[in-house]
Amino acid sequence: MDVIHAGADRIEIGVVRDFHKYDAQIRNNGKMEDNTFELQMSIDAWKDSPIRKDDYLYVDKTEFGGVVRSVRKDTSTRTMTVKGLTWRGILAKKVIEPPSGQGYRIYTGVSPAAILSDVVGDFYDVFEVQETGHSPISAQYRYQTILEGITATFQKNGMSLFVQYDADEMKCILKPRTIVDYSGLYDISADSGIGITIEDNGLVTYNHVIGLGRGELVERQVVERWIYDGVIYTSRPSEIPEEKQDTLVYDYSSVESLEDLEDGAEQKLRESQPTVSVNVGTLTSIDADLELGDVITVVDADMGIDIKKTVSQKILTITGENEKIETGVS
Repeated sequence: MDVIHAGADRIEIGVVRDFHKYDAQIRNNGKMEDNTFELQMSIDAWKDSPIRKDDYLYVDKTEFGGVVRSVRKDTSTRTMTVKGLTWRGILAKKVIEPPSGQGYRIYTGVSPAAILSDVVGDFYDVFEVQETGHSPISAQYRYQTILEGITATFQKNGMSLFVQYDADEMKCILKPRTIVDYSGLYDISADSGIGITIEDNGLVTYNHVIGLGRGELVERQVVERWIYDGVIYTSRPSEIPEEKQDTLVYDYSSVESLEDLEDGAEQKLRESQPTVSVNVGTLTSIDADLELGDVITVVDADMGIDIKKTVSQKILTITGENEKIETGVS
């Protein structure tokens, strides 16, 4: 994979040949700080072809790249460190605002690509949204970033955001893609020669949440939810005896509506469930081009784990002639 340098006008300057390390991470959590890249090179190599703020670095026909936002010179180590936002990270710099006088920006029965195109709008001429023929969906936004809002909307509707830079067109292609479930085709395990780090974490977990919304004392909005075996209940299921009920209080006094309070309480409850975090090494032994949002099965006989996980992160690392892509699942 070649790391290509282009100017602020996106006209290609050339391939970056002399560098120590290039890291680019992408993640489907909607957060800017988890969609970044970094290039380290010597000061002398940088002087031969300076990479400046607002230039672009990218690997063509992938999403491992974006716009340079920081250039740091360290004379003690004779090193230049160039940092930037990946294409997803750029989408986290703009907020989806509701129309004047309205509480939400609402879309009803609209194609996912049309929603994406509308929220991106004219903010960034680097992006080109492509229509994909997916069925119409509905969505609403209130002061969310484009990345956060679109990521959540697509996930809710069984899709993920496809991102790929095309150097020939000097455009970054965006479009919705259907999430692929590989769990019935491939099992990811240490026995297949893939390095896996697994943590089964249940230190702070809850099966009951009390959500507190607007109002004071007896007038305050209150909702309760329970979760058992991944299912949300509005009353305590018999499988959770009172002595095994662990309660989380969710204070959301600034909530706009009761529906938002209910959604927020349920989300907090899901976030508080026992987690199995997995980081998978380079997936060279399976014939699958995994994208963010896709589903795989992770198996570990020693820990008794056989569980479906979602591809949530990919990290490209290039050092000299070596390159690898680590795939995180959650």
